[in-house]
Amino acid sequence: MTWHCGNPEFHPVSGPSGTERYGGNIRQFWIPLDPASRLVEDSSTTMKREDIIRMFAGTVILSSLALAHYHNPNWLWLTTFVGFNLFQSSLTGFCPLEIFLRKLGLGRSN
Repeated sequence: MTWHCGNPEFHPVSGPSGTERYGGNIRQFWIPLDPASRLVEDSSTTMKREDIIRMFAGTVILSSLALAHYHNPNWLWLTTFVGFNLFQSSLTGFCPLEIFLRKLGLGRSN
C-alpha cells in the first residue's frame, strides 16, 4: 500500500495504517485519513488523570517553594494546601482537580 506525502518533493512512503505523512526535514507528522479515528482515545499517548494530578501537584509544590525562597515565605501556605489536599484525597477519594479534568475531558480514567 502506498501513502501520499504532503510535500511533492518526497517519494511516497509507507506509514502507520490509515495515515498520511506531511511536512519535511525536521517537522514530519502523520495525519489520520479517517477523521473519526481522531475521536478514539489512544491509551498509549493519553496520560492517566492520576498522572496529570501528580504532575500538577509536583509543579505547584516546586513553584511555591521557589516563590517562597525568592519572593515571600507566605507562599509556603500554598505548599501546605497542596500537601493537605493530597493527604485528604488519599483517605476520601475526593479530588477537586480530578473532577475538573473529567469535566474538561482530559486524561483517561485508568
